[in-house]
Amino acid sequence: MQLEHSDTRERQRRHIALAGVGEAGAAKLTAARIAVVGAGGLATPALTLLAGAEVGTITLFDFDTIERHNLSRQTLYREADIGGYKAERARDRLASAMPHGSIRPVLERLTADNAERLLADHDVVLDTTDHWPTRFVVADTCERLGVPLVWGSVVAFDGMCTVFAPGGAGIDALIDRDRMLSCPGRSGSVEGTFSPLCGQVGSAMAGETIKLLTGIGRPLIGRVQLWDTLGATIREMPLRAHPNIEGTEL
Repeated sequence: MQLEHSDTRERQRRHIALAGVGEAGAAKLTAARIAVVGAGGLATPALTLLAGAEVGTITLFDFDTIERHNLSRQTLYREADIGGYKAERARDRLASAMPHGSIRPVLERLTADNAERLLADHDVVLDTTDHWPTRFVVADTCERLGVPLVWGSVVAFDGMCTVFAPGGAGIDALIDRDRMLSCPGRSGSVEGTFSPLCGQVGSAMAGETIKLLTGIGRPLIGRVQLWDTLGATIREMPLRAHPNIEGTEL
C-alpha cells in the first residue's frame, strides 16, 4: 500500500520514518474512516492531531453550539465562533490540514435508534462526550458492530483514557452503569475542568487511534490510563468490574 499524493508523503515524512509505520502505515491513515462523538475539550486536540496525520474521513457528531466558557479548553474555536455549531466550525478550521481528506459534521445526537446506522462502516470510534446515556449507547453499539472504541474523560484535575476493543473488556468493566444512569457522578460543569489536561487526554486518544489504524504498538485494551494533574502522576490500572479509583471515579 502506497501513498497516492507526493505532498501527503512530504507532510507525513516524520510518521513514515517511524519504525512499524512507513508508507504503508501512513497510507492506512489516509484510507481510514473514523467517527468522533463530541466536539468539545477532548475532541479538539484529538481532531487537530488526526487531521494533521491526514486520517482520510472523519465523521464528527455534535449538535451543540459554541459558548464563551468553552473557549479556554476547546481551542479550535474563537470569539467570533460563539453561537455557531461546534461540528461545523471544527470542520472549517481543520479543512486546510487535510486537503485530501474530509470532516463530515453530523448535527444529531446518537441514540439507540440511530447509532448503529450512523456508526457503521467506521474503522475506529472516539467518544469524547460527557453525556452518560450517549456514552453507553456508543459503547454498546461499537461492541455490536465490532468497532474499537477509544474512550476518554476529564473532570476537574483527573483524566482517563482506555480502548474498548472487540472481545475485550467493555465499558461495564470501568463504570457502574446503573448508578451512573440513575445518579450521574462527577461533572466538569460543577467541578470545573483543567484545560491543559484536555490537551493531554485528547492527544492520548489521538495516539491510541493512530496505533489502532496502523497496527503498531500496544493499545490501551484491557487497561485504563489515569491522570492526576495536581499530583503530577500518570498511572495505569487493569480494567476490573466497577473499580473505585480514588480521585478519578466518575
